[in-house]
Amino acid sequence: MFTGLRQSEILALTHADIENDLIKVNKTLNRVKKDGRNQVIITAPKTPSSQSSLHCK
Repeated sequence: MFTGLRQSEILALTHADIENDLIKVNKTLNRVKKDGRNQVIITAPKTPSSQSSLHCK
């Protein structure tokens, strides 16, 4: 299945983002280095146009 989504958008998805046949893409997963350690954080996309919805059937 091809979605056109970035890997960071797919990894940030939660069950709350999926309703029936609609997937809401409104956040991304990012890795940052803090205190010498890698941490994973979820942030909003860089631009509002990066937010989208996909219909799946």
